[in-house]
Amino acid sequence: MQEKITNYLNEPYPLLLACRKGFIYYITMMLIQAVLLNVLQPLGLTNWNEYHKGLVLSAYSVIYSATYGFVYLIYSTVNPSFFNPEAWTKRKELRILLIFFPATLLTILIFAETSVQEFQLSTESLCSLIRYNCLTGACIVLPFWFLAPKIIQPEDSVPPTTLDVNSELQPKKLKTAPTPVVSSGGKSPLIIKNTHLDAANILFAESGGNYLYIYHIYDGKVHQLKKILTLNKFEELVSAYPSLKRCQKSFVVNINHIVAWEGTLEKMTLHMRDCSHTVSVSEDLSSEFKELMELRSVPKLK
Repeated sequence: MQEKITNYLNEPYPLLLACRKGFIYYITMMLIQAVLLNVLQPLGLTNWNEYHKGLVLSAYSVIYSATYGFVYLIYSTVNPSFFNPEAWTKRKELRILLIFFPATLLTILIFAETSVQEFQLSTESLCSLIRYNCLTGACIVLPFWFLAPKIIQPEDSVPPTTLDVNSELQPKKLKTAPTPVVSSGGKSPLIIKNTHLDAANILFAESGGNYLYIYHIYDGKVHQLKKILTLNKFEELVSAYPSLKRCQKSFVVNINHIVAWEGTLEKMTLHMRDCSHTVSVSEDLSSEFKELMELRSVPKLK
């Protein structure tokens, strides 16, 4: 059970305020909350004849939601390395929420005490405020928690990476990144989560945690495409391309881009075109790949 919880919390999660979709979702939730608060009428505002009540409750919504953004801002200033869209997880989002809830209670308490005449600070009113805070939070945060990953893909806020040809495989950030568009020997473009690729230009795909890293050649350089995708699902997507083969539990390799190989049937290593990265072959597939290398006259390194 502990391992399942740990794995769940370590799953990737979208960094909400790091992309346009996140901001739109954030504003939408704020508007929904404003309507919800006008229905619940917290802070002792139960008289619908009070002309200023709607404005006060809407202000409550803005303050409640803005606190979330404020926590992001302060936390990212104090610990900027923590806010990495590529490494954002459910655990990190939960940490923000654990700060957010008491922070909203404090800000709303100050707001009510200074702006709402009907609100009188007491144990009863404080408990009532906590109850409303938890109720509105549950109505907003719970849908957000489950819907956000479906609406906002983590890669929306993850910048692409690139490699120089013949360089070590150490990605560096690009200011702008090309979008590969294809035509692959008469076949339809390979579409991977809204990204178009030329399957013929894929070097290999590597599974790493909850992500799949696809290395492909575009405009004379080797690029890394990062997607939330399993290697098994990737194999299904490229099943129409016989040159893309599984060579190990963590790799699918394009045999057309293998320039050399070395090792034995127990430990076989493939060298890829235009980069110094190597791909290992599992022992049970080594015989098959050795035959392929010989058939294609791929040289063996000494």
